[in-house]
Amino acid sequence: GRAADGLLRRALFFARDVRHGRAIAEVLRSACVPADVIDSELPLDVRRARLGAHRRGELRALVNCQLLTEGYDDPSVEVIVLARGCSHAGTWIQIVGRALRPSPATGKRDALVLDLLGSVHEHGLPDDDREYSLTGKPITVAGETLAIRQCPSCGGVFRAAEFAASTCPRCGYALPARKDPRVTRAELQRIRATHSLGARRAAWEALLAQARERGYKPGWAWHRYRALYHCA
Repeated sequence: GRAADGLLRRALFFARDVRHGRAIAEVLRSACVPADVIDSELPLDVRRARLGAHRRGELRALVNCQLLTEGYDDPSVEVIVLARGCSHAGTWIQIVGRALRPSPATGKRDALVLDLLGSVHEHGLPDDDREYSLTGKPITVAGETLAIRQCPSCGGVFRAAEFAASTCPRCGYALPARKDPRVTRAELQRIRATHSLGARRAAWEALLAQARERGYKPGWAWHRYRALYHCA
């Protein structure tokens, strides 16, 4: 339902490469959605013509690959379809920002972001407060935040206490509370599966030495050795 809603509004698609973008545009056209693609291999006048057609509403969807991420200003864009990943928070913010500008002239009330690869779980919600730096530090979400939860009914994401009952602000679906995970203490140990015979022999001798120091029988060393190497 959310995807169908997006195709009824003017959308920008962000593809991972030129070939992917052209394939997306072809799928949209086969579904009778007025769509086209712009990429770096097209002449400049063709790109400008397609951008103009999208602004006028003649194209409902315009697919691009790294051309409209930064600096493109069309406040009437209502939908972002993110069909690529975002390794940096700055890229994520720039892409979703293409649809976050107000547009009183067109009566736009909101924006819809269809994040197909789940970048929101890595970089946070578009309207999160963030901390920026001029010294090369990465962009981070400011302060302590609640977990990002996804509604199983409509797919929308929102911040809420991770294990408490909550309600989806988009569709009103009631998410039940979940039990907190049980945390148990365990002793960290080295991974020993690749130990050589010499390393195993040294471990066995060390355990025997510990048994003698503590006044234990050799069986104690043998049980410890079995636990370390998971042998019968």
